[in-house]
Amino acid sequence: MKKFLITDPEHYSSNPQLFSIRFYRALKKNRPDVVIFRDKKSKNFKLIAKKCKKISKVFGIKEFYINQNIAIAQELNANGVQLTAKQQNLITNVKKMGLKTIVSTHSEDEVKKCSKKSANYILYSPIFYTRNKGKPKGLDGLKQIVDNISSKVIALGGIATDYEVDKLKIANPCGFASIRYFTKGI
Repeated sequence: MKKFLITDPEHYSSNPQLFSIRFYRALKKNRPDVVIFRDKKSKNFKLIAKKCKKISKVFGIKEFYINQNIAIAQELNANGVQLTAKQQNLITNVKKMGLKTIVSTHSEDEVKKCSKKSANYILYSPIFYTRNKGKPKGLDGLKQIVDNISSKVIALGGIATDYEVDKLKIANPCGFASIRYFTKGI
């Protein structure tokens, strides 16, 4: 199962130097397969994204995505972009630009639409309880999605420990994404 690390300034900082230190520690400790740079509030977005990509490369991470910002994903030569559910209408155009897509979804209908548009990955959430994220889909809901679409499904939401990761194996997603799983103990 692929591990998708999602950054967040609450856990990594909006300060470029502090971000670099914390991010390096998270990669060293947890060895994710994919990095999604997500920062919705920093004034240093592009600078920190560059540092994130550079450090990811040091650890041999082959897939690097930028959250929402297609222009910066292109400029930094990222592998792709993580689109929000509201951006799902951009999947085809983003793929024509040579970028892969990871699309956030929260319902079966959204999943089906994204799969039909051949999203490379579909984030489905929340799987487990996550504060302010709505009712959890649960493992049965995740398994139903995994079993009924052709796109690669990534579990998201409430995955903070190895316990949750082990439970995901029942549903057999292609991977899981998390912020907190990768920040514990850094």
